[in-house]
Amino acid sequence: MLDGIRAEGAASYTTFTDAGELSELIAGDLATVLAERFGGAVGGRLPPVVPAPVTALVGRDADLEEVIRMLTAPDRRLVGLTGPGGAGKTRLALAAAERTRRQWPDGAAFVDLSPVIDPALVPDAIASALDLVGQGRERPLDTLRRGLASRDMLIVLDNFEQVLDAAPLVVDLLQRAACACW
Repeated sequence: MLDGIRAEGAASYTTFTDAGELSELIAGDLATVLAERFGGAVGGRLPPVVPAPVTALVGRDADLEEVIRMLTAPDRRLVGLTGPGGAGKTRLALAAAERTRRQWPDGAAFVDLSPVIDPALVPDAIASALDLVGQGRERPLDTLRRGLASRDMLIVLDNFEQVLDAAPLVVDLLQRAACACW
């Protein structure tokens, strides 16, 4: 952190009112240093976290090619797969993520939202799946914004239909983050 401040040639000041607030600021800075040094990022990039499929994708070549075409279109950052339960949406999404993950500089990630029923907990689930660690008292949404700001990656949100009220969150992240596609 100090090297970064020195390299920028600018001073960084934070005011505080008492010893308790100073203690919180120091703890937050320490959390930042530790997260940057020992966090989930490898070489400044997130490791790919797409699970290996249990079964082969059979008879879905045309569907897979269409999903890949949509994911890699230069003007598209959000692709949704819809259909009845058991139709193979997750399996298709995993195959597309695996096939295209090398196209995303920071890889592809899979976020299983099946255990999440409260839309307010979606930021926690995404941050956890991406190994993004909050700094101090940082809110999970702010952790995501910070952690994704310079990332170019594919993020697969599975079972999003049960937390549709979190859709504005995804829109916010798409607008603020460099992430290429969700």
